[in-house]
Amino acid sequence: MAPLLERLGFQDAPLLVHSEVPVQVKVTERDEIYRGRMDVLVVCNLMGVLTVEAKRSKFAVDMVLPQCLAYMTAGETQPAFGMVTNGSDFMFCKLENSLYDLSKPFSLWSRYKRLHEVPTILTTLKKEFTQTT
Repeated sequence: MAPLLERLGFQDAPLLVHSEVPVQVKVTERDEIYRGRMDVLVVCNLMGVLTVEAKRSKFAVDMVLPQCLAYMTAGETQPAFGMVTNGSDFMFCKLENSLYDLSKPFSLWSRYKRLHEVPTILTTLKKEFTQTT
């Protein structure tokens, strides 16, 4: 995933790409803390703006969504965006006003050949992040 982000210029200022970022989510109702590591976090002006969670191809992207959504919730920035991938399937998510929204899945194996939309969406997000700075 990082090579795609690099190719699209996500490492250029004011954006920073961090890998294996530790995160914890506290569930106060049950007095529990869940810990994990997001695969990639894109930061703009010290605020996390894009969470990327990647798994091996044997995992369906919808199985990874809860982990990505939890990481997005752990941040204080809204709107927050996320992307999950298993290398051949991609899905985007958004958290705004404590509500989640999900994109349709994009697949390398789809007969509709819409995988080109993934870098287009990422480029649009990058423009949004950098214009608000």
